[in-house]
Amino acid sequence: MQSVRVPLFQATRNGLHFTNSWPSEPDYTLSVLGQNITLGDASNGLCGGMVYTVNDLFQTLLLPPSDTVNPADGTPLFNYIVARLTNSFDEADVNQYLSWIQMSDHDTGIAHGLAWHEITEEWPKIQGDLDAGVPSPLGLVHGQEPPTVGFFTGMQDLGNCHQVLAWGYDLDGTSLTIHIYDPDNIGDGNTIALDIGSPGHTTPIAVSNNPSGFFRGFFRTHYEYHDPRTPASGAFIGTVVTSPGITSAGPIPEPPELLRNELGEIWVIYGGAGFHVPDMPTLERLFAGVAITPTITTVFPTAPDDGTLLREESGAIWVVFGSAKFQVPDMPTLNRLFPGRTVNQLWDGATHQIPDIPGRPDLGRVFLREESGAIWVVIGGAKFHVPDMPTLNRLFGDHPYPLYQLWDGAPNQIPYIPVNGTLLREESSPQVYIIEGGHKLPAPAGAVGQRHELWDGALAQIPDSVDLSWLSLLL
Repeated sequence: MQSVRVPLFQATRNGLHFTNSWPSEPDYTLSVLGQNITLGDASNGLCGGMVYTVNDLFQTLLLPPSDTVNPADGTPLFNYIVARLTNSFDEADVNQYLSWIQMSDHDTGIAHGLAWHEITEEWPKIQGDLDAGVPSPLGLVHGQEPPTVGFFTGMQDLGNCHQVLAWGYDLDGTSLTIHIYDPDNIGDGNTIALDIGSPGHTTPIAVSNNPSGFFRGFFRTHYEYHDPRTPASGAFIGTVVTSPGITSAGPIPEPPELLRNELGEIWVIYGGAGFHVPDMPTLERLFAGVAITPTITTVFPTAPDDGTLLREESGAIWVVFGSAKFQVPDMPTLNRLFPGRTVNQLWDGATHQIPDIPGRPDLGRVFLREESGAIWVVIGGAKFHVPDMPTLNRLFGDHPYPLYQLWDGAPNQIPYIPVNGTLLREESSPQVYIIEGGHKLPAPAGAVGQRHELWDGALAQIPDSVDLSWLSLLL
């Protein structure tokens, strides 16, 4: 099977983070081929503008804006999408939609059918884009009308046509699956599937999240690049929509470092940690086109550097602090706490190698701050709530410490009881305690290990050891 993905593109990362669902805005009407076409208001969808915007951003090596809610009418991003919508309805594309709406699904005695044009003319253009590492905008054709009146009734079918952006394909014999960014549906699993073995015959296509047969075929649109950082405008009848350009969420991250060791294993390196790529399909799916460098290293650190952001294919996003991972609850939290930061792509399950409990062998402690202002110190795999800043500075101010910023509730995954062997004492008491079996008990003389000093009352969260010596009286 031949599998191709556009390097660095992924629908959930490079696509807009909101769907093609809009509130009612004024109608937009185009003049095409001497006919007025009312596209309806924005609530009917702006798919072509979204596809062109995403492709503009990607070809400028920029990530999309971080907005997770559809932009309001009149904002730079909304106007940019609308302006690019007009560009996606140029005369050549509208002609092709209308021609295909009137066309037979299969070859006839006098002309080729839609399937033949799709498979023998359009698919090679799309494949050429994808093989060259460039996304390919597609128009999906809905509806079929008799040729004698097709021009006029076909106009009405335009509203049910759709636009998507192809970013990869799998070709197994004549079975073709095209991976698409679909403005109507956020996700990396949206596809178009068909069999290209019989171009002269009717060839149904299956488009994710759409009823069988709703779309009859697809073609490569006449997209022309526009720099999204510069002004864009599009003219409707009686309306000129202008945008000064849009602000991206930053540059597309550089390709990851891929290493192949002498055992034949392939590792991807993020934040200094190595993640063993499990198989060739995963390599081709996530890192197609990325160069692989030989290495003699066979063992890599398991936890990335502090602040590394990782995304699994399921969409789960994690941030690493203190050699532990914390799952970011949602996109607003990501954008609020880590704006513009690179999110590194991994496969599902790749983050299992990173612990859930922070630990810093060099310092013996990790400090976390929630957005509410609550500060926690993690010692021996347990969290202790620091009562105030004077206490923090008094007990830990003699050593530089990073204070990792997290969202409210992030430390909930950390227990209150340290691991066995942890040595602790409160600042006004000489008594040192050792943790054993979830309890604290006086440490024996000569107990070896780092002794951690906490504020008075901090150890109250750990149960005292239970004296069971009285049981000997019953024996």
